[in-house]
Amino acid sequence: MCKFNKIKHKNVITCTEAVIERKISLKQELKTLLLDVNSRIIAVHIRGSDRLKIRNIKKIFKTKNIFFVEKEFLNYVNLDKGRINPWNINFCQYNLICLNIFNNKFMATNNGKFDEGIIFKTDELLKIENIILGKFGENK
Repeated sequence: MCKFNKIKHKNVITCTEAVIERKISLKQELKTLLLDVNSRIIAVHIRGSDRLKIRNIKKIFKTKNIFFVEKEFLNYVNLDKGRINPWNINFCQYNLICLNIFNNKFMATNNGKFDEGIIFKTDELLKIENIILGKFGENK
């Protein structure tokens, strides 16, 4: 786990709800998406303000078969949308981290709970295993 500061707040699920409670900008909220890439589970970490650039992921893995993981898989790994963060998904084969994130000194995400967030230095993400850095998000 990384070094962080906890923030208690009311239950949130989406990045938009989280930034209101955490009183930060959407560019400072980390969005972690889980994808099925040719039957491999990967995580993509982008800013809450950004949209996923799926074509860049297709190029890396040389495939057209990329899907968001099914709700049943999230249930199997005891997670829900709104509780996924870079430190509770050790089952992922790769962690794709968008370079846009490093435009911020600090980021925030959930602490594996709907009612608790964490604020951390962005370079903490570089300590995650199996990372690939790239342009995986773009402004909406």
